[in-house]
Amino acid sequence: RDGATLLGFTEGTWNCYINHYEDFSWEELEDMGMTQHYEGLGWTQAHWENPTDGEIPYTEARWWGQLTDNEKRAANGICFFEDNWDKKDMNPNPSFFPHPLPNFRYRPWDELNSVTQNVATNMMGYTEESWNNLGTSIAEKNTFLNLGTEQRAGAMELGFYTHTWDCFM
Repeated sequence: RDGATLLGFTEGTWNCYINHYEDFSWEELEDMGMTQHYEGLGWTQAHWENPTDGEIPYTEARWWGQLTDNEKRAANGICFFEDNWDKKDMNPNPSFFPHPLPNFRYRPWDELNSVTQNVATNMMGYTEESWNNLGTSIAEKNTFLNLGTEQRAGAMELGFYTHTWDCFM
């Protein structure tokens, strides 16, 4: 918290620009007047409170350029703009790829730590053989948003996000 304050964040700017209010309950969002923005992006209270149902609003699978003007205004209301909506890596990226290369995915199984192996096995369904032979895992034949809920959580635990998965897998 002290570090965020030193960087110039207040509770309000942190909640909007970094958290996008995602740590709040739907009721808290209502109290803050923020549900209108999420509703403008297709969210409902049911989506918000039961994310494990695997059903997410259609806007979550769209790039900024695919959003309507009204959806862009709703996204702006929770501090999204084109670069952070598209999950553009705003850190320097010395490669020609649009997203940072997930180097860990190209390491042999026996070089992975046990935590990574456990996540890959138990959440993603990898075996040593499918990990070491890129493109042989069924998970790698899906886009990030088409992964099952647990596989998506596993991919995020490993360090992927929507665009790095879709770009490199």
